[in-house]
Amino acid sequence: MLEIGPNLFHASGPDPAATKAELVAICIVRNEMWRLPFFLAYHRWLGIQHFIIIDNRSTDGTIDYMRREGDVTCIVAPGNYGGKPAGHKEWLRWALRLAPPQRWNLLLDADELFVGKTLQSGSLLPLVRRLSTEDIAIVTTSLVDCYPARFPLLADFEPVPWHRAPYFDRGPYFQWPSQEWPVPHIHHGVRERICWPHWRWFRKIKRVIPRPLRPSILHDAPPWVIKMPLLRNVPGLVFDSVHYSSGLRRSVDLFALLHYKFDIDLTIKVDVALRERQHAQQSREYEGYARLLSKPRSDLRCDRSCSFDGVQSLIDAGLVRFERGIVRGDLRDPSLSKIVEQVWQYGDLALQKEAWERAWMSAPLPVS
Repeated sequence: MLEIGPNLFHASGPDPAATKAELVAICIVRNEMWRLPFFLAYHRWLGIQHFIIIDNRSTDGTIDYMRREGDVTCIVAPGNYGGKPAGHKEWLRWALRLAPPQRWNLLLDADELFVGKTLQSGSLLPLVRRLSTEDIAIVTTSLVDCYPARFPLLADFEPVPWHRAPYFDRGPYFQWPSQEWPVPHIHHGVRERICWPHWRWFRKIKRVIPRPLRPSILHDAPPWVIKMPLLRNVPGLVFDSVHYSSGLRRSVDLFALLHYKFDIDLTIKVDVALRERQHAQQSREYEGYARLLSKPRSDLRCDRSCSFDGVQSLIDAGLVRFERGIVRGDLRDPSLSKIVEQVWQYGDLALQKEAWERAWMSAPLPVS
């Protein structure tokens, strides 16, 4: 394999710097082959024209699968995910540096699905073209943590993420203005409830916490549930992480990423994260997941739980907003079942099932 960056190797697919695509998705994966057929199919259906998959030590056949996909460039990154200076942030910076001028880049994890103003085939391309005419280069999204009614999941094959995990917590979410960043820290949702149950007390007393103490409290805060994943490659863009970029004009619209953390591979992810400690805050978040997994199957729902039923359900929950406003009659999305039929025209359902079965067999059995 040809080395094309600091400890980065081109495994297959076109040269990412030479692709003529207007809209490219960039994704770092590790042993998530079972997610990829739907992930690729959904975003192809949405309008993504090319994918750059950065593989970090997968052993589940991901690289071989990527070689068969004509619209995928596979890059191998054998280093540590949280390594410095060449960890996951630098991998993403490298991919952005290679982008031709004016190209839009959607930075995703394999457990995330982008939701724009509408769920229609090809709807993402008109969106980014309009944003380009308005001189916008950064798009912000809510990170909507989706979850099943009960967890861990059972073994029944279900290829569609919003069928496996149909619930999310409605807003409003907690916002703590930051002196360090021009966007507030935003927290809430099922991950906070599971991994940071004490944080609700900080929300109640935030006004009386002395300012000098706030940075230390925020250092131990739940994960941000806001991202800036859609970026246009133009001079002046400053990429810090998927949670923050600066230097150019941001869209005032707030879109969404559906985030499916509570899935069949969480037990494996927890084991790797706690052993390697490569994630934020020394993988503190995964300690909360480990506590959840050590218990009998738990009901994750609460009085704020809503069911995902398209863009309107996110608007009603206060998690997306649009400057021009959208009334209910404007949303002519097909039903979710019709969307699934359309999506699978761009992917391989049989391959998804085969990879699912391998992932399920390798996962520890849930506590009954």
